[in-house]
Amino acid sequence: MFLAELILLTLVVAAVLGPVVLRRVRQRVFRPNGDVLIVASHQDDCLILGGELALAAIEGGHTVTIAYLTCGDTEPGTPRAEQRAAEARRVWTEAGARETDLHFFGLPQTELGQPSRWTPAECNRAAEELKGLFAAARLGTTVVLPAAYESHIDHRTTRVAALTALAAVDRRSLQALERAEYNTLYHAIDNPYKVLRLICDRLPLVPRITRRMISRSDGGFSTVSVNYRLKADPERARRKQRLMSLFSSEYNLNLASLAEQPEIYRRVTDHINPKHGTIDVVPPRWLTVGGRAYHWSTCTAVGLALVTSALFTMELMEHVRIATGAGHTALAGLAGALAVGEMLRRRRSLGRVLLLAAFLTGLALSLR
Repeated sequence: MFLAELILLTLVVAAVLGPVVLRRVRQRVFRPNGDVLIVASHQDDCLILGGELALAAIEGGHTVTIAYLTCGDTEPGTPRAEQRAAEARRVWTEAGARETDLHFFGLPQTELGQPSRWTPAECNRAAEELKGLFAAARLGTTVVLPAAYESHIDHRTTRVAALTALAAVDRRSLQALERAEYNTLYHAIDNPYKVLRLICDRLPLVPRITRRMISRSDGGFSTVSVNYRLKADPERARRKQRLMSLFSSEYNLNLASLAEQPEIYRRVTDHINPKHGTIDVVPPRWLTVGGRAYHWSTCTAVGLALVTSALFTMELMEHVRIATGAGHTALAGLAGALAVGEMLRRRRSLGRVLLLAAFLTGLALSLR
């Protein structure tokens, strides 16, 4: 039994933590040397997509242009839409960009999980306006847009418009990069931290210990490729976090966490097919469960983690022997309290409830 546990534990470490080391080989330091044009769906997306990249460009004396495709609300002109536009102007004025380089397309924002509110005519208009920005961009400009398979429909339609415009202007001098914001892709090789957090979030009590330790994310792309990241600059990272807090209408712990993550980019290579990675399907050969898509590497890592956890639990049960009835009651009460506490804290986590129920059942059987 001990040998089997040791082998499985080694496999889990290799499957989940090994990619952290391998990633350093695939990642290259990206040094911006020109203007930056960020194509954002919503006002706060600009900093998530390329906040540090834009700050680095401004520090180098280059121009930063931001295109906001939606108005930030279900229709333009509302108090919320006006507030979000004012927040964007304040953010980039403080960052050192010119207000005239902020472009608001005014398309309606779609609620998460709903079909797009954009009409075909609005999509075409967005692509035409982006074509004008791309055509006017200077030589060597870096264009940043949402990555493929984003969970928000506005991000996917923004990507369609941007890729359509890039293909139409055919500016080979523009460097197009994509950045993952929000998606439900779990790829243990490309994004080991995200998968490690997925595993830890389903273990009792562990998330409270590991949530901050593994909060950062590497990429979030649908396929493994060479990724690019900026050279670490703590002061620039702090400025980005400060600017993110200025989006007060949307600022929350999730945005704060996203502002702390390193900016990982990938070159866009699918100009010819703008629809790639934008429709409501997952990449080929991925497993879809409960609205999430899991790469085979993730399935392997999660499966090995579950098997190893079960074996260690069985081994522990073999050695747990309580002699008195009072000891039985105390141990059962402690386990029950933990189960109730975890269920109250995460009522919607069915996986955790089932795990705790299985633990209590195994404990009761072992103490018979």
